[in-house]
Amino acid sequence: YGVDFVMHSTTKFLNGHGNALGGVMLYHDSERWHKKIFATKKLLGNNSNAFDAWMLSQGIKTLELRMNRHCENAVLFAQHFSSHQKILKLNYCGLESHPDYSLAKKQMRMFGSMLSFDLKGGIPSAIGLMKNLKIATLAVSLGTIDTIVQHPATMSHLNVAKEQREKYGITDGLIRVSIGIENINDIINDFEQALEKC
Repeated sequence: YGVDFVMHSTTKFLNGHGNALGGVMLYHDSERWHKKIFATKKLLGNNSNAFDAWMLSQGIKTLELRMNRHCENAVLFAQHFSSHQKILKLNYCGLESHPDYSLAKKQMRMFGSMLSFDLKGGIPSAIGLMKNLKIATLAVSLGTIDTIVQHPATMSHLNVAKEQREKYGITDGLIRVSIGIENINDIINDFEQALEKC
């Protein structure tokens, strides 16, 4: 796809269990790597500690199994909630209605487990949803085996002006979800009961 560098947070899906920090950079052009990045890497020092490296090596062993379940669950979740009465819009590239579905289908075998939806009722509804979830975890990091939710307007983008947030689709009711590997019926039921209360 003409990409020179790929950066991964190994803290997320590659490790998958939320118990180690790390990152990796993959590169296509070794000459460019040495000229532009090696000096910075050398000065900053970015070796992993032994325990985090070991935890990553353990997590990688189940990566394919976990990702298959993450992706399967996400598709079912997106299909179930795409027309929910309390949701204005659900964003998931694995739905045919998504504007980038064709592109995603060309580039991916499965569509990942990250999605978002815009709740009617803005911040009060978003807070109500999060307070009533029993299985899903409220956290700013995403990509572990657990289903994790985040509300950008009051968390990651709290200090960004509303006008600027909304310019990029980060509305007061936007909820980001990283679908975990729990039983999909449990995940759906958890969100259903929380949506009833918000």
